[in-house]
Amino acid sequence: MKMRPAQGWPSERDDFPGLGQRAGFKEKQLSKRILMSEYYPVQHGLFGYGELYLYYGEDGRLLDFYRYQIN
Repeated sequence: MKMRPAQGWPSERDDFPGLGQRAGFKEKQLSKRILMSEYYPVQHGLFGYGELYLYYGEDGRLLDFYRYQIN
């Protein structure tokens, strides 16, 4: 889980899943302020793998998500 910094989301990748950078991109895309973002690795069967990104607004509700599957 990552909270929005006071100066806004970073424009460059700041950690492994790029959580802050992705949240900043999604914030511009939606034209809504994203307060918090989360990342979850997801297992699909024996060899499948995926990533789940969740974006929450100021009221704590889910604004959008992004799911990436690697099979």
